[in-house]
Amino acid sequence: MDHSNRGWLVSAVLSLLAAVLLALAAFLPLYVSSSKFGPDAPVVVVGWPSAIYPQLFGVVLALAAGLLAFRRNGVLSVASGAFNLAVAWMLLTLYAVASDKADLGPGFWCLVGGVLLAVCAPLTRMNTLLGRLPRS
Repeated sequence: MDHSNRGWLVSAVLSLLAAVLLALAAFLPLYVSSSKFGPDAPVVVVGWPSAIYPQLFGVVLALAAGLLAFRRNGVLSVASGAFNLAVAWMLLTLYAVASDKADLGPGFWCLVGGVLLAVCAPLTRMNTLLGRLPRS
């Protein structure tokens, strides 16, 4: 059985899972806090009103990296991981003030999980890529 394609398959699956989680993070609340009207009226902070386009572009990059992983071109996978890491950094610093008095929402955890998967996807290819290097 040929195991040389296993790294590419794992990278494709991780990129596709990252695309799903990042798409969910674009529309789920990042932070949830109680309002001054009481605990029955929660205040929800969602990242998409101010940053929907970078988030959706990150989803498209992760989806393309997953679908084109069979071409064995790691550039798109690395670009997806780097771009999504930058978008997550932007969102987490943009709402740093809201996070002081708020609980973490489901969108936050989808964002963190999606970014971790997007960053880990090109790392699974390193063994395959390093195996191609000439040994001295």
